[in-house]
Amino acid sequence: MLGRLGSRVALASIAVLLLAGCAPEEPTPEETPDAQSELQEAFDGFYRTVDAQFARGSADAAELQQHATENLATRWAADIQAALDSGIRSRGVLVITNTTVTRESAEQVDALICTDGAAISTTTSDGSTQAPSELLAWRSEFVPNEEGPGLRIAALEPIADRSVCDV
Repeated sequence: MLGRLGSRVALASIAVLLLAGCAPEEPTPEETPDAQSELQEAFDGFYRTVDAQFARGSADAAELQQHATENLATRWAADIQAALDSGIRSRGVLVITNTTVTRESAEQVDALICTDGAAISTTTSDGSTQAPSELLAWRSEFVPNEEGPGLRIAALEPIADRSVCDV
């Protein structure tokens, strides 16, 4: 679902950015586990919500905002609705296989994420089934959730550099 959504619809509105020229800061061992668990929770919740919207057949940015900023939720809801309107049906969620926190502060956590889309089933408008996506690398930014504990996704963009998946 989202592996194909990422490669077809989401890529149309989310530019693929390469991380060039900047060496990521090394995360400290005592900081990384909390940041990683909080970003994992936000990511998993976001994709469970996306899957539910595909199952229901309609997108809702407000539901996505439980796990993402308003801007990101609005863009993804539009992409999901466009996919649904074009006849794409998808079920399943991406699974994080690896995460590298590249920057952590009180205002933001940046991370490279590798996901596996093997559990995603996607059917196109003509009824053909697409093969599940393989490993996909993402550049992500998370910000504190203003309405409670944890983080929200502020940016989530597929990247060509798959080194985060080579662990």
